[in-house]
Amino acid sequence: MKFNCIKRLLILLSLVTSSLAKGQFTCSLCSMNTALNDTLVIKVNVTDTTTYTISTGETLCIYKTGTCRGSIVLNGGTICNNGKLIPKSFVFNSGVIINNKMMKVNSNFYLSSSTSCINSPGSVFNINGSLSITGGSLVNEGIINTSGNINNNSGVLDNKTIINCSSLLGSNSIIDHGRGQVNTKN
Repeated sequence: MKFNCIKRLLILLSLVTSSLAKGQFTCSLCSMNTALNDTLVIKVNVTDTTTYTISTGETLCIYKTGTCRGSIVLNGGTICNNGKLIPKSFVFNSGVIINNKMMKVNSNFYLSSSTSCINSPGSVFNINGSLSITGGSLVNEGIINTSGNINNNSGVLDNKTIINCSSLLGSNSIIDHGRGQVNTKN
């Protein structure tokens, strides 16, 4: 179990070191003109209210001009957000989210053992509810605002900038790089 957490942290740290000069994480499939074999790339560059289920091998690319407002189920795929991700409803079963701009969920947000979320420098992630981490991983280099608590029981919470929440709870620690800040209301 401890080895898996270390392995996950090393993978996330490698993603951090491969960030762009602007500080945003790359979404290589989103910058390609054509999809690779066995890979589905869904491109959103306008306001879109479509319901999407993103499975393993699939990528949802939200471009700077795009706003994704439909319901989303993430089942092993990747979401790369360079615009606005404001889903009507969101189920995060497994996969990776890379938020390079603005993301907002209007419910509790859960990171289980098969999930990872990267909030890039200059990005904002608003959660209208609580954030629970049970084996998943969250790297924050932007701003995370949650109206509820953050409960980290067994996952990775790597904060390099600002998190605003009601309370920070749970038995697992937060990784702080000396410049990270967690502001609690309680």
